[in-house]
Amino acid sequence: MIVQQPISFRKKKNPDITRLYFERGESLDFYLMGAIAWPEVLAENSYFGLALMGGQEVKSKKVRVFDEFEFATIDHWEDAKGSIRKKTDTEAGVTDFWYGLTHFFNQILGQYGCTGYFWGGQHAEIFQRYGLQAYRSDMSPQGLYFNEIHMVKEAGDNLIAEYLNFDKLILPVISKRTLTNTILYQHMKAGGIVKRPGWHALKVLLAGFESWPVEEYNF
Repeated sequence: MIVQQPISFRKKKNPDITRLYFERGESLDFYLMGAIAWPEVLAENSYFGLALMGGQEVKSKKVRVFDEFEFATIDHWEDAKGSIRKKTDTEAGVTDFWYGLTHFFNQILGQYGCTGYFWGGQHAEIFQRYGLQAYRSDMSPQGLYFNEIHMVKEAGDNLIAEYLNFDKLILPVISKRTLTNTILYQHMKAGGIVKRPGWHALKVLLAGFESWPVEEYNF
């Protein structure tokens, strides 16, 4: 199943539940959260992070990954002239830029009404650096918050296997690209043999939904 991105949203009485509306009139209630793998020196000498936007369907408990965002900085990565740096590894005919993570925060707020993100499985000093930058940035949206998940290293790989085997995970098609061209898919293909931010962010997302289940009232 291919993930459709919503065209609008509405908050429910339960503040943890959001109704997403899709094309062709479909609507579903979700528990929405993002997940972040903060930048570290990982595979192939890369030093980038990856953020995911996900939702757990309230009734089925399936998890959909709606969007992904690769980043190197919290605010935009600018050159000496103050322009946002171009990405060197881009698709043919497409120009992309190193927008900061705050760009993703604001995009997700506008499209999903979500300001909460899971993180975990990384050293606290890594979060202290990037998390504090995010809190202090004047580009971050109001209400931004992070929940640390403590079971990422212990249970994350098993959760990915479980959700895939039991058809509880629906992966994205991003910006009209095929699934196999998403960063998340490429990192999942490599698996846990080498540490990649896409794989780690997915572990964080699933472990977060397991650790912080939605309170089921007043849907």
